[in-house]
Amino acid sequence: MRIEKFVLAVAFVFSVVSCLGQPTILAVLPSSVKSNLNSENWGDRANAMLALAQEDSTDSREALITLLDKETEVANRAYLRFGGTDAVYGESYGEYLGQLTDLVMKIADNPTFPRAIHVLARSSCEPDSYFARWLAMHGETILPDIVRLSENGIDIDRRCAAGVLGEMLSNDSERKLILSQTARAKAKMILIRGLKDSTSWVKDASLDSLTKSGDPTDIAALKEFMLNNREKQQEDQEFLRKKADKAISSIRARAASMSISK
Repeated sequence: MRIEKFVLAVAFVFSVVSCLGQPTILAVLPSSVKSNLNSENWGDRANAMLALAQEDSTDSREALITLLDKETEVANRAYLRFGGTDAVYGESYGEYLGQLTDLVMKIADNPTFPRAIHVLARSSCEPDSYFARWLAMHGETILPDIVRLSENGIDIDRRCAAGVLGEMLSNDSERKLILSQTARAKAKMILIRGLKDSTSWVKDASLDSLTKSGDPTDIAALKEFMLNNREKQQEDQEFLRKKADKAISSIRARAASMSISK
């Protein structure tokens, strides 16, 4: 299959996502779909996704979950070797991965497929994205996956983990989500650790999360960060210092507001 076939068909996924709950006459995965799923050519796998998205069977949904798990590994290898997928597969690969993620998110809403949410939690995200917020609402169900993501050697995964944990803690403080004391402590520990990450954008995501979800016990770590953080670029160092200062101000303001409300 040619990659161009996917480029022409990608818009079609927006309609088939809504069809996952509608039965079709296909009950068994065709051999051509199975072959495409195992292809080294991502265009073939994308066409398999389009075919699977039209089915409403346990096999087709499980195949989509497994495919996303596979593509996460493919994307991780590309990032480690080449700095991203665009350089290897082109921008259309990112569109394909986004559509596959949307399909699996819909599957995850069905409790019959508990594996889906864990596969999604192992994929990457933008810290301040709808996907990160959606993941965070699953709370402790995905916390072990996010912890592993935070320990990954891939900085974009650590950055994603910081964003999800910040949303999780923020939801907990607003009672949109209830976390155990152990879970809260683990999440906070990872965010504080993120302040010492080797990359500035993991520090950046950790600061953003502490700004929205931190409490007075985090102020000492933020002050230490302001004193000791060193970046290669002076402008990056000043930018992060200002962010840490903003986080402290936000924490103090939030604490004062909570004190008044009591």
